[in-house]
Amino acid sequence: AEAEAAFDRVLAAEPDLWEAHFGRGLLAWQRGDADAARASFQRAIDLNPAAAELLSELGKTVKN
Repeated sequence: AEAEAAFDRVLAAEPDLWEAHFGRGLLAWQRGDADAARASFQRAIDLNPAAAELLSELGKTVKN
């Protein structure tokens, strides 16, 4: 909950910070909220297309 609140504060101040959207996606993923994770990850990719590579690598790590 603290991490989520921290990301909310960051995004309130800097809504286009892709790292914060990526972090929120990770939190959502960890708590099992696939829809919220997908939305946050997509926003991160929209802001920084290189984030797609990070997600690809994360997917490979999780599958192993």
